[in-house]
This record gives sequence, C-alpha cells and structure tokens, in this order.
Amino acid sequence: MTRLVQPVSGLRPRTAGLPGLCVTAAAFVLIASSAAAQGVGDRIPPIRLKTTAGENGRLAAEGGALTLDVAGKQTNPKVLLVHFLQPDCLQCEAEARALDAMTAECGGTGAVILGLAHRGNAASVAAFRDRLKLAYPVLLLEADEASTKLAAGDATRIVDRTGVIRFAQAGFGDGDQRTWREAISALLDGREVKATAPARAVLKAGDRMPVIELPALIGDGKLALRGTEGGLAFEDTQDRVTRPSAAVGFFSRY
Repeated sequence: MTRLVQPVSGLRPRTAGLPGLCVTAAAFVLIASSAAAQGVGDRIPPIRLKTTAGENGRLAAEGGALTLDVAGKQTNPKVLLVHFLQPDCLQCEAEARALDAMTAECGGTGAVILGLAHRGNAASVAAFRDRLKLAYPVLLLEADEASTKLAAGDATRIVDRTGVIRFAQAGFGDGDQRTWREAISALLDGREVKATAPARAVLKAGDRMPVIELPALIGDGKLALRGTEGGLAFEDTQDRVTRPSAAVGFFSRY
C-alpha cells in the first residue's frame, strides 16, 4: 500500500502520446506506508557532520542524553527536529521554509531545528541556506550506512532529550507544521507524542484519480490529467482536451 502526499509545485513531468493512451509522469510524493513510522522508538545513531566552512560536528545519544557538537560547541537539546535534505530538491525547499517559520517559536524552549544535507557539496548547501535566509543551522551529513538509512526519503525526525526518535516522516505536505508543533510541545512537557507520523490521505484501487496539474517540460504551459465521471481527460499546454482510454503514471518525488 502507498500513501499519497499532495502535489508539489514546480516539478516537471515527461509526456508521450500513444494511440488511445496518455503516458504522464505525476509529481506526487509516494511513500511506503511503513516508511513514515520507521525508526520511531529507536535511539538515533551517531552522526558525523560538517559545517559549510568545513568544521567538524557530531550528533549522538550517549550517557542517556542527546548531544549536538558543532565546531567544538556542545548543546543538549530537549527536543531536536532534524530534516534530512537535498539542496536541489523543491520539496525540501518547501519544508525548509515551513521549518524556518517555526524557529522563533522554539527560541528559549530547548527545542532545536537542524537541517542536514545528505547530498550536495558545501557550496550548494550554503547557497540553499543563504537563498532561503534560514534562521536555523544547515549542515552537511557525512554519510555512512546508518545515517543513509535514517535520511532516506528526505526524512524528518523528532528526537527526545535521551536520543530516542519519537516522530518520523518522509516527504512533506501542507499541514505537517501543526503535527510537528504538537509533537515538540508534548516532548517539552514530558507527555507522550500522540501522532508518530503525519496523517496522509490514502489512494487505493477503486478510488477516483485526483486532478494532476503540472508545468510542462518545455514552455510555460501546464498539463492536467483528471478523472471525470465520463472517464479520463487530458489537457495539454494549448488547452486541448483529449480522452485517453487509459493512463500510465510514473510517480516520482523529483
């Protein structure tokens, strides 16, 4: 079973016409149903970091306390929200903006927001941070087997003061901010986190296909594929509508 996350603007599909068939790449985020909860209840593994200036850092849960050490400065967050990102990912950019809007709320509470780039070099990560004017730190992840698994799907994890993962998700959708806030508030208050992953609408066999609207690969027009009462309707960049007998969708996050 897969979980369907909302459309992401700015992603570009590939289309090809075949007799009676429209083949389209849909920019929806598909997440395995088990992926969002993966890691909840586990202790976060030690992670090696670097600043964009090349200074070393480390995130680890040792001695019963979560410790973040960056360039020799050590802190013990009461709650840590860490977003694993890629600097060329539009969805990561949307999530980074949402997280940045929460930074002021976290000030003085002991909650820390941290971005960790698991792809890209120092220059591209610094450009990502500076272009978005992010108020929270964005560092580079020095990947190993454990951290690569943790970052899969551009994951977001919320970790308690002892280093145990209490919330996990892959991908991003509007409304996730409220779930993050609730999880952080619960952990700061010593309460149990009720939602360990964001709620997602589930698209299953037998459902009517949602409207898919995307910018065209070439030019400024938009493409649309709709499931209507009369069947499928495909609208091209010149507003011409055809009704294919079937559609094959390749779903990708990028």
